[in-house]
Amino acid sequence: MPSAKWDDIWPTHAETDLVYENVPVRFHIAARGQSWEVFRDTCFWGIFRSRTEAQECVRDAMQQIFCGGGSAQVRFA
Repeated sequence: MPSAKWDDIWPTHAETDLVYENVPVRFHIAARGQSWEVFRDTCFWGIFRSRTEAQECVRDAMQQIFCGGGSAQVRFA
């Protein structure tokens, strides 16, 4: 039995010849004092005045990703 390749276990975006190339974009929404911070793939993406504003912005970004054939996830803290 052949051993599993690394990309079978955990694919990495933008590498060539991956079996599972569609790695989801990960959004994280977290409260920060009176505002809400949003991170995209662990990088700071924006700060918003309300949770609703942050959710709507992330929803719009996810819709663009989905329309382009990608995948995305959102997590709230």
